[in-house]
This record gives sequence, C-alpha cells and structure tokens, in this order.
Amino acid sequence: MTDPKVNDYLQQLHDPLHFELINYFHEKLTLDYGLRSKLRYAIPFYDKNHWIVYLNPVKKKGIELCFLKGREMFDTMHLLNFKERTMVAGLEFLEPKINFAFEDCMEEALRLDAEYKKRR
Repeated sequence: MTDPKVNDYLQQLHDPLHFELINYFHEKLTLDYGLRSKLRYAIPFYDKNHWIVYLNPVKKKGIELCFLKGREMFDTMHLLNFKERTMVAGLEFLEPKINFAFEDCMEEALRLDAEYKKRR
C-alpha cells in the first residue's frame, strides 16, 4: 500500500538519477517485499510491523537505502555504512540494480521486523 503523499513525492523529484533510483526501489519494496510506504520527515519510509527502511537521496550521487535497525543487523552489519549514526545504517546505490547486499539486508531486516512483532 502506498501513501498518496509518497506518489506526490516521487513525481516531484527533479534530479533524473534520484527519480530513477527512488522509483525503482519504491517498486521493489512495495511490490516484491509487500511493504507499506508513508512519507515521513519528507522522505519515503517503508514498514510491515514497524519501520524497516527509508530511501534517502544523496546529493549528486544516488540514494541511500537506510535500515532503521541497522545496529541490530548482526549478520549483514559488515555490508552497511553507519556514517557516525548509532542505530541507522545504509547501502548506497548509484544505479537501479539489486545486489546480494540489498537482498541479504532486506532478508535480515524483515526477519527482525517479524521478531519484533512476536515480542509485542
């Protein structure tokens, strides 16, 4: 399910690279992984049971897919960039292409999200 505000956000992206990348990953996250999208803090966030990931445009060089529970992603932590953040960690993309890091991180993030639901 996509928040109409996310669709508006996607249509208002001026940078062609940001437009291409964010639309690509938005479709992957909503269609392939079944996540819900919602505009928060002026960028798209994706959740199932809890916030899982958000798409952050990086000035003049692609996007960063940021995992909100990056610090808890022990199996894939070595793939993530924390950029001096304490919880959030991300993967940067310069082209619309899925790689093993994305798939591995999404698998672990979804597992953590399911475990979070069980604990509640």
